[in-house]
Amino acid sequence: MIGKDLAKKWLHMHPEWAHALLRKCTHVAIDYLCKQVDAGADVVQVFESNAVDLGPDDFYAFALPYLAEIARG
Repeated sequence: MIGKDLAKKWLHMHPEWAHALLRKCTHVAIDYLCKQVDAGADVVQVFESNAVDLGPDDFYAFALPYLAEIARG
């Protein structure tokens, strides 16, 4: 949603906003993927395209919890 150079800086400058935004995106993704399954999709896949740019600590803080929630949803 924002360029990768700015995104990492923004995550650290505004972690509370980042988590709020990521929670909203997670809920939208779950709703969308559920609708895909309801419409007949046999498989859905989520790509985390910024994982390589985050580094391990940021990935565990800002990506993995939301990916896990999507998988549970």
